[in-house]
Parts: sequence; structure tokens; C-alpha cells
Amino acid sequence: QVANALLPGTIPISNLNRPSKPAALAMLARVYLSMSDYANAEMYAKSCLINYSSLMDYNQIVVTSKPFPFRSNQVNPEILYQSNMLVSTSVMKSIVNPSLLVDSTLYSYYATDDLRDSFFFTSTPSLKAGYSNQIFPFSGLATDEVYLIKAECEARNGDPAAKNTLHTLLVNRYKTGTLPADTATNVLNEVLLERRKELISRGLRWTDLKRLNDEGDEIVLMRTIGGMSYTLEPKSPLYVLPIPPDVIMLSGMPQNPR
Repeated sequence: QVANALLPGTIPISNLNRPSKPAALAMLARVYLSMSDYANAEMYAKSCLINYSSLMDYNQIVVTSKPFPFRSNQVNPEILYQSNMLVSTSVMKSIVNPSLLVDSTLYSYYATDDLRDSFFFTSTPSLKAGYSNQIFPFSGLATDEVYLIKAECEARNGDPAAKNTLHTLLVNRYKTGTLPADTATNVLNEVLLERRKELISRGLRWTDLKRLNDEGDEIVLMRTIGGMSYTLEPKSPLYVLPIPPDVIMLSGMPQNPR
């Protein structure tokens, strides 16, 4: 909050790894959402979008079969702050590797006319690179996330504006004139589903799972690998990351319960 008051009001387009007021407001919205403080998350999301609200119309971008679908856009107008995940070499190679398949249930949620299907996935389907335009996954801040934070908070408040906020994003993600009529009876569930679809591979799902399970959603993760089934139950201690061995060795502190 202190930094927000000191930062420039415009985004440094040629240096997107430098902070700005819209980026600080977006980060505040993200942090408060992770804390389930929806009043503050909504306030900062709205403040961010008042300062900067640009979205890309995917209809105006030529999609390619290559793993970097947004590279033709020299400046991505949605990015508020550019940062990428730092991952191991083996994982980096797998990000755009056809052998790394996307969860079939999640993939089934993308409708035929949803342009994100061709921008986010290969035909396998495996993930293409996202807004980072390289094999390091994007972990920065962008307006699409802020719209979704605003829509979720509005939906939780019972504010009918949630549908309009979500529509503003989705009309830029579907083929022109094909966005399905809004028939959802539970706007919050619709927003949460679109959050999964839009923000895939941005490092946000883990935090979402923890906060949603804390609120009673009881989301169970199941994976079958090599014939073995693995389950992660809500509020499992496995949600807490282990303390690195060198830290334990130097400090003598106990390992987190596993």
C-alpha cells in the first residue's frame, strides 16, 4: 500500500518488469483474494481497472501452431507486470512438450468457439507457452486476472455487476458473435470455472485450492501415475510445502508435518 502511493501511474510499456500503480493495485487484489478478504480484493481490483483496463481481443490475433502464440504481439496490452517462474531445466522443457498432457476434465470445459483452446493448447492437448512468450511460465500480473478477481468478489456479494464484468472478459475470448447466452444459475461457480480456464499454468491454482477448501468446497485432487492412484484431501498437511533440508540442518527446526 505504501509502494502504491509512490509508484508512477502509467505502465512502463518498454520495461514491464518495473512496477507501477496499476501493478501494485493488482497485486493487492491478488493478495487479499488469497486471504479471502473479498471486500479489499474487490476494492483494489476496481481501483486497478480504473487506472488501466485493456484487454486483448483474441479474434484480432493470428493463432499459430507454434508454442508461442502471443509472440506476434510485440506489446501485450494485458500485462501489468512481467515476471516468469524460475523452474528446473527438465520442467522448462516439459512446459511446451507434447508429452505433458492437460487434465482431460479441465480441457473439456473449453467450448468449440472458445479461442483459448487454440491459443493455450496444442491438439494433443498439451500446454503452449502463455503470456511470457518463452518456456518459462508467466507468473506476472495481467488485467484478465484482475477482471476475474472483481467478478468473483461481486458474485460473492450478490452484485449483478458480476455477470457484466465476466462478459467483458469473455467477449474477447470467444469467436465474434458466438459467446453463449448467460444461463448460469450460480454466477460464482461460473466465475470460478472461468478463473481455472483463463489463468491456467500461472501458479495460482494452489492458492485457490487452499482458500476454497478453507471455505468448505471440499475439493479432492486425484491423479493416476504408472498405475498408482494418489489423492490429496482438503486441508491435508501435504498442502504445506516442506522446509528445505539445509534450513533444517542449519536451524534445527522440525520439519512441517507431512
